[in-house]
Amino acid sequence: MMSQRKLYLGPSLIGQMGVIEEFSNEDLFINSLNIPRINTISITFNHLVQCGVDKFLTGPIRDYEGDAFTIHDKKLNKFLKEKAIIIPEEKINEAYKSIEDIFSYYLPEDYFKDEKFQAIWGIKSLLQEILIASNTGTSIFIRVDKITEDLLKAKEILPLELYTPISFLVNSMTQDTVDLPHTNYSLNKEDIKRFEKVFEEQPFIDYKMAHMMLDSTKEIKSNALSKIQKNSINLYQRHSGLINIKRGILTTLSVTPKIIDATFGKIPGTIADLATKIITSMIDAERRIVIYDYSPIYNEIYYERILIPLKKKIQEEREEEKRKGLN
Repeated sequence: MMSQRKLYLGPSLIGQMGVIEEFSNEDLFINSLNIPRINTISITFNHLVQCGVDKFLTGPIRDYEGDAFTIHDKKLNKFLKEKAIIIPEEKINEAYKSIEDIFSYYLPEDYFKDEKFQAIWGIKSLLQEILIASNTGTSIFIRVDKITEDLLKAKEILPLELYTPISFLVNSMTQDTVDLPHTNYSLNKEDIKRFEKVFEEQPFIDYKMAHMMLDSTKEIKSNALSKIQKNSINLYQRHSGLINIKRGILTTLSVTPKIIDATFGKIPGTIADLATKIITSMIDAERRIVIYDYSPIYNEIYYERILIPLKKKIQEEREEEKRKGLN
């Protein structure tokens, strides 16, 4: 059996997915802006296709029961349960605790209750997911632009001895632009059924293999990116009714001894030991962490589809009211 390529979905991203996708189908906006509904399952398929993966990796998924949860929650939950490999909760907690211990050492007690420190949550989540990706052989999916924003804000609130190594790690990430496949967000039920077969066919397998090249530091990155580009186009040509091509950014992090030393070397040993051990194992495995960007999906289904038109509509209504007031 061909090895699976997995994408880790952290709890914060799953939360964002649920909120944004449900928000985008809210009756108030659908009716007010006269826009079509989107199929939220097809958005989740988009994550799989774009990232060249055939499975999600996530923590325990609890069952939704009763009327307290929306239909969307239940659909997304069911889809993830079918597509996910569950990581033992202790493995996730181990990574979370190792990063939390570092922040707790440098920051005031109960800092997490202070709104001033809100900007560091995204940074903490990134570091935790890097540890999990290192320990599980997965790629990760985050809003890359949010990390850049959070890092800028963190400079004002973190002590220099903590900000400097974090900044070094984030700035060690490199970005490359490449054409990636995307799904149509208005896929119907028949299209969703067709999509199940896409992951079993050779064009997607070739596309997945190209991404697996990018995972390995043994491979020259430019060669891997070229193959991803080529196989992305092949996948689109084979399934042009289901898949589009969009320009995207692939972020990679090749962890080196220099990065480990600069990031964790100045932090007290008892606090950083676990994080160092986990990341060092990735060097031994000769892996890159490939980071896929949720930002374009977030921007397209939220900002471009709802927020910008909504602001324009409100502005037009205000101008109309002013005109009426002058008459």
